[in-house]
Order: sequence, then structure tokens, then C-alpha cells
Amino acid sequence: MNQLTITPNHPAICYLGHCDRSNPKQAVHSWPLSGLRIRVRCQSLLLLITSQKGPVPLPNYYDVYANGKLHTTLCVERSKKQYQISLSQNEQLHDIEIYRRTESMTGSCSFDGLVLYSDNRQPEIETAKPRQRLIEFYGDSISCGYGNEGHGQGYNPSQSNACMAFPALIGRHLNADVSVVAYSGEGIFRRFDGNESGAVPSFYNRSHFFSKTDWDYSQQPADAVVINLGTNDFVSGVPTKAKFVNAYTGFIQQLAKHHPDAKFFVIFGPNRMVDDWQQQQGYLQQVVAETRQLGIVCEFIEIETLIDGLSGSDSHPNLAQHRHMAEIISNHIADTMGW
Repeated sequence: MNQLTITPNHPAICYLGHCDRSNPKQAVHSWPLSGLRIRVRCQSLLLLITSQKGPVPLPNYYDVYANGKLHTTLCVERSKKQYQISLSQNEQLHDIEIYRRTESMTGSCSFDGLVLYSDNRQPEIETAKPRQRLIEFYGDSISCGYGNEGHGQGYNPSQSNACMAFPALIGRHLNADVSVVAYSGEGIFRRFDGNESGAVPSFYNRSHFFSKTDWDYSQQPADAVVINLGTNDFVSGVPTKAKFVNAYTGFIQQLAKHHPDAKFFVIFGPNRMVDDWQQQQGYLQQVVAETRQLGIVCEFIEIETLIDGLSGSDSHPNLAQHRHMAEIISNHIADTMGW
């Protein structure tokens, strides 16, 4: 058996989403849909990955795509650091993509390398490249795909699939790479429980949620930025309009510095997730109006709630609602961007 060991800092690996690569022996990540792309000629490969305990002590899940199709799903646990992935016996060239399905609450993981195996020839790796388009998403549990494959209560990582959430679907629709910075329960200036000590603008620039290293946005500024925040700010009551609008527009201004050529899309939807949804709608429309006055291209997109569209876990969007969101947002982005 011939084998080839690939270290995490190998230049042929294309990392997807934000990750901390300050240690050349690891690529540490926790944001949903973070992952990697490789092009390999081999019969099988061994993925080396280490999982760290998070706020919720549950395993992480990763979807492995081979040549554009879902190949297998890995359950990554702290007790195991090697995962065998069988490909084909003919040693053809494979385009492999590995995406994290779960969100940061289950802890960070590190890609520690790969080992390629072949019977009849030396395995090979070719350089994988990013797609020409990049869409950056900032959000809460909806963007994470929380409970989109479930129907119960509580966070179940096996039923929360970022690979089938609307950001991933939009990436496929528009042939774009996708980066997701999102965490369940967070808002634009306060959490769902009213706590203002943590919100997305306070941690969005980390390489991953638990990292002390900031992400280097100059690596690849986004072409489009999609923000779906604000629902959690309304869960514990109607926030002050000025505070909400100022926090939101200020966040967009911060993001515009990182993505100077991007167009921004503020999402309101599913639009009936809180009782005071009409006030939320008005606040978000005000955000868009004020953002445009700052000279930033910003569009407002409202997504209606489908009948039974919130039948996922804890009344979150199910798979049908995510598909609905992806279709509407994709069309709007394509029209605005000229794609």
C-alpha cells in the first residue's frame, strides 16, 4: 500500500470559511460550514481531526462530498482522531470537500492532516482553489441550521445540518464559496435572554468562536455579505428602536471596512418567528435606509414563513423553509450582483 501524508499547512489545501492557522500543525475551526477542499488521486484517505469539548458536550458532524455529491457523514468525537474515507478502486482524481455541519457550541475542532492511500501507484494531491465568488453570512441559529432536520426540543447536533441550511444552499445556487459566522441565541446587541454582554458584533472577527486570533479579512474579501440578525433581540421584549438600529448600522459599517467592494443584504425572515415581528420589520427597514445614506449598497429581503415552515427543533426553520429562503435570497443576490 502506497501512502502520502499531507500536513495541515500544505499549499494544495483550500480552507473554507474562517479558521485559526497560527499553528502550522493545525487548522482550528468552529464556525458552521467551515471546512476544506482538496484534489486527490487515491483509493482512500485518512482524515486526522481533533475535537475539543465545547459548551455543549456533544459530538460534531461533518459531511464529506466527493465530486460534487454527498459521500459520507462523519461523527467526530473527542475519543477518536482518525477517520477513514474510502473513495474508489480506480485511483481517479477526486474533488473532495469536507464541511462542518455543527455549530460552535459543540466545541472547536482542528484539521491535523491527511494520509492518502493507493494500491498500485503513489497517491497524488493537486492544488484546490477557491471559487471566484465569496458570500459571507452573519447570523444566529437560523444561519447555523439549528434543528432543521429535527422536530423535538433542545440542541441535537445530528439533526442540525449547516450543509442543508440556507447559506450552503445559496452557495450551491450561485456557484460561490460560503463563509458563515453565526451562533445560536445571539442578536445584534443582545442575546435571546436579554443579556447584552454578548452579541455577534462582539465576536464576529475571531478566527473561530473560541480563538484569540482575529481573522485576516484581506485574504479574500467577500463579494456579497448577508446578515440575518435581530430575531433574538426581540425574544425577551421589544428593544429600543434607536439602540437596535444604531447597533445594526454600526455593525454593517464595521463589515464594510473588511469587505470594501461588497454589497450587503439584510434578511428579515422567516418573518413570524417573534410576536412583535412587524416592529422588527420596521426596525430592519430603517437599518437599510440609514445604511444607504452612508453610501453602502444595502438591500432588504423579507422571507415569509411557510405553513409548517417552523416545524424544526424548538420551532426553528425546517428543510423546506431553508430551501425557500435560499431560493428567494439567491435570486435577489443574482439580480443585484449581475450574476
